Amino acid sequence: MPKLFPYLFLLFTIGFGWFIIAPLVPILSADFHVSIPSVILLISIYGYAVVLVGLLAGYILG
Repeated sequence: MPKLFPYLFLLFTIGFGWFIIAPLVPILSADFHVSIPSVILLISIYGYAVVLVGLLAGYILG
């Protein structure tokens, strides 16, 4: 069980980073001259990648 703590901490920090990006949506949209839905799509892709990597890492550890 102690081997899982660094893994869980890493997943928590990466997942928490997903929520930190959310307030930046209007700023990123204005800076890159793209629509807000495009920025939200990119942020969502990041979140889905975190979930997939977490599931894969959990399977490997299990």
